[in-house]
Amino acid sequence: MKELLTRAITGLVYVLSIFLAIYFGVNGVALLMLAFGLIAFWEYGNMVDLGAFKFPLMISLALSILVTWIRPDFIPLLPVFVILVGSWSVFIKVGGRRLLSGIGGWIYIGLPTLLALILTKNYEHVADGLTLLPAFLFIWINDTFAYLSGKTFGKHKLHPRISPGKTWEGFAGGFLITVALGVFLDHYYQQNFWWIMGGLASLFSTLGDLFESSIKRDLGVKDSGNILPGHGGILDRIDSFLFVIPVYYTVLAFIK
Repeated sequence: MKELLTRAITGLVYVLSIFLAIYFGVNGVALLMLAFGLIAFWEYGNMVDLGAFKFPLMISLALSILVTWIRPDFIPLLPVFVILVGSWSVFIKVGGRRLLSGIGGWIYIGLPTLLALILTKNYEHVADGLTLLPAFLFIWINDTFAYLSGKTFGKHKLHPRISPGKTWEGFAGGFLITVALGVFLDHYYQQNFWWIMGGLASLFSTLGDLFESSIKRDLGVKDSGNILPGHGGILDRIDSFLFVIPVYYTVLAFIK
């Protein structure tokens, strides 16, 4: 009972922090992405054993977020940060495996956090200014109904080696309800693309979850961290977000 209460309180604080950040616009989202990005990368660096190499990468990520916050038109400068990080690796004698893991992690975590900030700055017309809210709603609805459908109807494992608890029935339930949410948003906003976004969000949310699970399983790790009591680490909570946001950005850029 105590563990369930802890999970509930932690989950509520997590959700409220996201709602508040979105409500306060670009400044709130910038601070949220800065916190999420740095903590998630710290956890990732510890999991894959980046050693001292995680510090220049975190500095690079923080600078990228700050530059995007202040001057989003400076995005072409971001590769410079990555090159500087690569140069730094020479001085701290990073091996090839760590270099690839570090740069890969930067793309995996850094790019979606930057895109989330760009979406908030450049797509104020989406969802009445609450640009990121539909993305989070899609992820939460998909996770919730995939879990409930899987518990109720689940028989066929989705990927038993990586995530034994996931089933095709659970995926189908989450997918259908998330698309239904998209249909509702189409009616609410008088648009006709949210149902497509709901389906894509369900698919990529699941893939993001499986991707992080595969990393943890290969490394023999249960959680990415312990900063969220009862929930693990920040990376455990935003694994779906990291896969959904690039798709969300692509769809909105296409219809803009």
